Amino acid sequence: MTNHSKQTLENNLQQDLQCLENDTEARDIFRLAQARNKALSQDSSDRKRGFLPALSASTATILLVAFFFFQEAPVPLNNETISELKQRRFCL
Repeated sequence: MTNHSKQTLENNLQQDLQCLENDTEARDIFRLAQARNKALSQDSSDRKRGFLPALSASTATILLVAFFFFQEAPVPLNNETISELKQRRFCL
């Protein structure tokens, strides 16, 4: 895009915006200004409220995965292991 076409485009956009502003009623301009001010005055408290539940759910998920993943493998019970367990119980 050349410099001249950019300048022409900017001039056309400015003229369009000025026409829209002139055709807009005062009531609508007031409502737009109120909406803008309300949007600018909002704080980030809405985002903070969602952070703690998300953090808690993530932590619980990690703990559950770690619990099931790092469990010791069950010892298969056969005649040898049963006899070893019986001998240990009598030795104590």
